[in-house]
Amino acid sequence: MGKEIIALGSLVVDITARAPRAPLPGESLVGAGFGIFTGGKGLNQAVAAARSGAIVHMIGKVGNDAFAPRFFTAMAEEHIDAAFVQRDAVQNTGAALITVLADSGQNTIVVNPNANLAVTEEDVQEAFRALGPSSGVFITQCETSRVSYSAGLRAAKSYGLKTVWNIAPIPSEPLPDALFALADYLFVNEVEAAFLTNIAAADSPETARNAGIELLRKGARNVFVTLGAKGVVWVRLDSAGSPESWWMRAFTVDQVDATAAGDAMCGVFAAQIAAGKGAAASLRRAVAAGALAVTRMGALPSIPNTGEIDAFLTQFAAPFVL
Repeated sequence: MGKEIIALGSLVVDITARAPRAPLPGESLVGAGFGIFTGGKGLNQAVAAARSGAIVHMIGKVGNDAFAPRFFTAMAEEHIDAAFVQRDAVQNTGAALITVLADSGQNTIVVNPNANLAVTEEDVQEAFRALGPSSGVFITQCETSRVSYSAGLRAAKSYGLKTVWNIAPIPSEPLPDALFALADYLFVNEVEAAFLTNIAAADSPETARNAGIELLRKGARNVFVTLGAKGVVWVRLDSAGSPESWWMRAFTVDQVDATAAGDAMCGVFAAQIAAGKGAAASLRRAVAAGALAVTRMGALPSIPNTGEIDAFLTQFAAPFVL
């Protein structure tokens, strides 16, 4: 089961509009494109892992509405096990309103989790009991209920899985240090790192390193602070218990839409770790996946497969800098 991944996370329909700029309060702005995409951080990361060769089991919830069937179709097409994705009889399927700025490709997102917040601790425990112990990886985010991803992290460690935790979006309540201690690999972007540590991580790789060290103090074993076009800073403790860090510069690409770029990174990284690859090699492929994702519109359509990542890496170099 070394290539298996249990993915607990959100399933969200993305309603996306392109605009020349962000609208002002009270302003109606004419857009330049529109699309409805199947996404959600959980599904995006699961698909990224599956396209990198992992066997993926998904845990989550959708509503009992017109949007729900498209998720089961997508999971079937990606060969993702959907046995633990339920339909909630009360809540609607999660939905996100996304504005993509035409010039930069940057986006703003408002997420309505809806059914994703109905995932219970028992739902998670039932899935783990059915799947049994594994030498694979558990991956989760913060778009489902807090009780669900907390239960998932605890169950994963008790069943012997490596854990990848993407703290996104930023939780409304403080996270206990006990949860950080369950994370083998913690992913945050510069905004999330600043919120969790009160350190302005976006200023430079050095400030990102400082934020990463603070997250190590909370108990995480490896911290990756993503900085968009500036790359990723990786921080961990060495054998003597002192922090050591690396900065991986970003690949230079023409950005079209940043949606799902971070999810592509996390999912590809998890797939590589599940396949027994080292963290450095896994991170390089993950960063390449994120770079490819921003060159395409939408969530699932932007996530690359193994062949595309291989081809990309033959053309580009993005070295680690101590």
